[in-house]
Amino acid sequence: MITAGLGIALSVSACQPDHKQTQNVEVANAPLPQIHARLLDIIQTGDQAKIEKNATAMAEAALALSRIGAKPLGENTPDLAQEWKAAATALQPGLQEVAYRGRVKGPAYRKKILAAGATEILQEIYYASEKAELSLQTLSGKTISDQSLELSIVEQAGNVMGKAEAVCTLKLNAEPASCQWLPLWTAKYNITITNHGKSPVPYLLVTN
Repeated sequence: MITAGLGIALSVSACQPDHKQTQNVEVANAPLPQIHARLLDIIQTGDQAKIEKNATAMAEAALALSRIGAKPLGENTPDLAQEWKAAATALQPGLQEVAYRGRVKGPAYRKKILAAGATEILQEIYYASEKAELSLQTLSGKTISDQSLELSIVEQAGNVMGKAEAVCTLKLNAEPASCQWLPLWTAKYNITITNHGKSPVPYLLVTN
């Protein structure tokens, strides 16, 4: 369930950066971008195939990940396509790999377990007049009754200037949630994920 839905920063002027010229509009129950939903599905399918030691399914998931040009985001994020390929080959050495050149620019993903009470801050650049999209999903398979996982996205320059305003804030449970906004100018953003709960929460983050 999305409790604070789609966050969209709408530009109201094409002039020089002025952080007062950005509005935040909350839109509830926004659908996930199609490519984000596809990537979330591929990663969960690949992980399940690894648990089941299904070499063919892992190889197919690795190929699907490569086809959409997905790349790891942030430090210590595993390259899942390479991880699944290696695991599939170890299980079935004769498995034939299908060569495929993926998209040059695809979505980025981060898969991690966030400890209870922990906060993680990622940095990502989003470009002027290109719609920014970010989706977050828990991977525990269990509903987080206290909605403990929180996401906040703030432009770095605004934070330094003391004018920081989150372009999106989400609290979520087992269902994926998505933020979308249109940057007025090219800037680096802080993506903050906080686990307010008493148990670790595995999550998967996808962004364009």
